[in-house]
Amino acid sequence: MISIEKTEFGDYQTPEDFCLSVCDLLLNKYSLSPDYVVEPTMGVGNFLKAISKKTNCELFGIEINHEYVAEAQKAIKHATIFESNIFTFDFEILKEKMTDGHRSKVLFLGNPPWVTNSSLSSLGSFNLPYKDNFKKERGFDAVTGKGNFDICEYILLQLMSEFSNYDDCYLAFLCKEIVAKNIIRDLGKYSFDLEFADLYSFDAKKVFGVSCDAVLFVTKLAAGKKLDHATVYSFEKPNVEVSAFGWRNGVFVSDLNSYNNQFDGVSQITWRQGIKHDCSKVMEIKHKNNQWINGYGENIDFTDSIFVHPLVKSSAFKKAIINSFDKYVIVTQEFVRQDTSRLEKDPRVLDYLKSHSTDFDKRKSIIYKNTPPFSIFGIGSYSFTNYKIGLSGFYKEPKFSFLYSNKNPVMVDDTCYFIGTNNRLYAEILFCSLDQKEIYDFMRSISFKNSKRPFTKDVMQRLDLIKILKHFGFETINKKLQEVFGEQISNDVFDELMLKLNLCSGDLDDVKL
Repeated sequence: MISIEKTEFGDYQTPEDFCLSVCDLLLNKYSLSPDYVVEPTMGVGNFLKAISKKTNCELFGIEINHEYVAEAQKAIKHATIFESNIFTFDFEILKEKMTDGHRSKVLFLGNPPWVTNSSLSSLGSFNLPYKDNFKKERGFDAVTGKGNFDICEYILLQLMSEFSNYDDCYLAFLCKEIVAKNIIRDLGKYSFDLEFADLYSFDAKKVFGVSCDAVLFVTKLAAGKKLDHATVYSFEKPNVEVSAFGWRNGVFVSDLNSYNNQFDGVSQITWRQGIKHDCSKVMEIKHKNNQWINGYGENIDFTDSIFVHPLVKSSAFKKAIINSFDKYVIVTQEFVRQDTSRLEKDPRVLDYLKSHSTDFDKRKSIIYKNTPPFSIFGIGSYSFTNYKIGLSGFYKEPKFSFLYSNKNPVMVDDTCYFIGTNNRLYAEILFCSLDQKEIYDFMRSISFKNSKRPFTKDVMQRLDLIKILKHFGFETINKKLQEVFGEQISNDVFDELMLKLNLCSGDLDDVKL
């Protein structure tokens, strides 16, 4: 088991032999001859030890752990080591020791913590950066998923900003692949520029004993350049390009080599995220062995209630058509911040929720502050459409499912995305146009499979439904309708949907012909 301390401080010491291999790659491929090498969050200083064996330069380290500092000072006597928290460290002290100022040749080298700010917050850790929404997210995104970030990413951006005016400054860090991709994607938000960005993938299981997509991220700060892509190599073959990602024609692409823009655009129907309640033991009901039980094992058969809906979670998106369910959810509102006195229509449900009020009081997210009792989010008129096309945002491979129920409309949770309509034929046509190999290939090319949530709303909104329907055409769609649903449509229905999509800029059912 990994200890809390190990998680809190990202305490994965880089093996010395791997540090030496990293230094060899940097010195050989980039012909680096730095005046100064700095290892932030250095641990016992294995990178400083390695680089000192390869080249003569002045060494600096920054580390919060007193025992590690003492060990490093014994092992690397000529290094200057600061016992400090990287998040509060005064970099002016470091700059003053670099006698050539911004003309110094500097290499920042190391292995920052591979953990997110939300993970540390859940541990009650003090080893966190100041929460200033440094990624410049807006509104709801700033306080939910998009406001989360990797500590490593924060540290890299901190260094890039601090040393943006240095003429010859390189950074070489071990990190999760998604960290490097986020930085390249968001470069336009920041005040610094990069001259190039190279990623070298390596086996994190072999090096650290952890399973994740890891890279050596090498870049150089530059002024006046607008880097639009990064190149990916294998650490074992550092001169052979494997892939590339970056910006093309104003859109960000995760695989520039396989990207085809024929479906890229803006979805005419808004893709919605499912409901968020953060109270699963109370709000979710499982149907098992003819029993209806909540997360506490209590029998609560309210499935005939107008407030209880079938629920589809990420793990259920495996079949083309989902119309039988073993999970249900209590839906307390029809729109965000609605008065929940409507629950009085079913006293059973209201009394049950009241009996578990302490569970709702424990919800930590700021989104529930000053809201009616038992509030949820990700809810609106779109949630109650009878037919939905949805997919999991978490799965590495995209898979659409067609969702419907003979009773209350189906809900999905906040790990999923969907579009919906009350017109069954429209929904079937849209499903048949999206459930295609070419669409899945396109989605892979614009998404990051190594991220926690590969298929985000941003990815889904790039599916131009009109382009997709035009590409496959009436005949192809009609053939698939017969195969999947046993349905046939007329050309008039197909054309009517196309017309509605041309007029749509939100929810399909709002369009009147």
